[in-house]
Amino acid sequence: MDVSYGELRDVTLGWSTKRQIIGQPVFNNQDERVGFVDDLIVGGDRAVTYAIVNAGGFVGLAKHDVAVPVSRFKLMDGN
Repeated sequence: MDVSYGELRDVTLGWSTKRQIIGQPVFNNQDERVGFVDDLIVGGDRAVTYAIVNAGGFVGLAKHDVAVPVSRFKLMDGN
């Protein structure tokens, strides 16, 4: 498998989402934890378009996946 210079540069200059995004808690506007980031969806233009949030799991509610547009996320107080 051949790797182009541009692809190698992207890997070395990029960053992994595994530790920085995947598995991180997601909070609502009332600062209540609503789930965790389970996956990211990359669109045809190679931009992250949606985060799959594993939500629920509270008393009486089953866990389920929710696709949330990344534009709805805000980094608040390092979270």
